[in-house]
Amino acid sequence: MTGLMLMALPGDGRVLVQPDAKGRPRIRSENCLILPGETTRWLDENARMVWADGMLPPVRKRPWAVNLLADAEMYAHGLAWHDVALDGIPVFNHPRAVARTRRDLSAAALDGVQGLVVPATVRFVPHSADDFASAFAQGGFHFPVLVRPAGQQGGTGLLRVDGAEGWTKAANSTWVGAPQFMTQFVDFATAQGVYQKARVLFIGGRAFVRHVKSASQWMVHNRGTGRLADDSELQIVAQLDVCPVFRHACTQIAARIGLDFCGLDVGVDVERGRYVLFECNAAMAAFFPERPGRSDHDKARRALLQTPAQVALDRLIRTPADWAAVRGLPDGLHPVKDQLSDALASAAR
Repeated sequence: MTGLMLMALPGDGRVLVQPDAKGRPRIRSENCLILPGETTRWLDENARMVWADGMLPPVRKRPWAVNLLADAEMYAHGLAWHDVALDGIPVFNHPRAVARTRRDLSAAALDGVQGLVVPATVRFVPHSADDFASAFAQGGFHFPVLVRPAGQQGGTGLLRVDGAEGWTKAANSTWVGAPQFMTQFVDFATAQGVYQKARVLFIGGRAFVRHVKSASQWMVHNRGTGRLADDSELQIVAQLDVCPVFRHACTQIAARIGLDFCGLDVGVDVERGRYVLFECNAAMAAFFPERPGRSDHDKARRALLQTPAQVALDRLIRTPADWAAVRGLPDGLHPVKDQLSDALASAAR
């Protein structure tokens, strides 16, 4: 019997429509689960798409479902709808667990993980510079802080505020009047003044270091940042793989988040054993098709850093009996009428 793939429109109802290879219109969905090509093809053959539309489909006759919605803020309505509609069947990346990856909720869930620095984060809706200042004071923050619009990934709209004079700039942004997050900035530079960010994938509770990137300044992204020499990256990955503090932290993170698949972006300083949480959610790109003409080193790096995680994810998504919702979600995710339902409703407003 075929399963389901769960989808929904963003809360604001806006989508990008692009023509496919045959000129047919297709909806381009942002911040959804990005799966390897082989896994996507298997799902296309073995599951049908169900969109949250306000009517409950006869899903209890379906054996399983894969939730493709990866952003707790953007898809709050859809997550809440699927949460109710799919009660009683195995769900990969259960909507309730995805809901708890909203930045402020995930910070609360991961606070106290041994070996992990979790910066304070609050969600608020500013309409003026005074609203930013008020959130700053009420949250007990100190400068600098990071301000970013909810529902955005990849550093879009991210602003570092180093003093009170920065509230005016924040209030003039495109996203004023909409939900935003304020996060305490934590300097994660190494003793050598290098900023290093690792992406870790959690698949069925196992942790896979996907990459380590570096920069000479605090915003470490693929675009416009320095990159570690290949040998240095692989050396740090090897160190992380055997570091007891890091591995123990990863075990705790996987247990508290309760997702079958998600990614963790974290600042790493292996020498000092210090790891700073950036974000933890399922809306992360991690699997890329192999391109012709790659060097032997690139192929070896892919075999080390992508292939094992890709194989593990493909195997897990075909085995509903091993999903977190079947094993039992973490405390705080049951029942539906608990505080997470309130958080979903709040995010949807």
